[in-house]
Amino acid sequence: MYVDIKKEIKNKDYIQEMIDNEFKKSIVDNMFFVNIDLLRLESDVYDFKKDWDQNPKKASLSIYGKPYYFKIILLTNNVPSYFLFKLDNMKTILAPNISTINNIISTINL
Repeated sequence: MYVDIKKEIKNKDYIQEMIDNEFKKSIVDNMFFVNIDLLRLESDVYDFKKDWDQNPKKASLSIYGKPYYFKIILLTNNVPSYFLFKLDNMKTILAPNISTINNIISTINL
């Protein structure tokens, strides 16, 4: 299967771009970090699935239908790396409501 990388980059989802840009900022400027209490408060609890081990993108895909929310899942659950995103370390995870994530994205200054 041929994948046109230039086309994929050009069609990059707006929300994905906003999330990526936010996580390039320092923690004091990252609006997801600033609003971490809100993210945790407005989260649903999910049982950790074995196939999510060290793969938060797969968890994001299962929960949101898109893989790029994984950074928000890691932040919300205070997990500093892929390697610690494991069933051994967590029996459940918090996943913020998509509306809460979208509200935070709407407050980000471009």
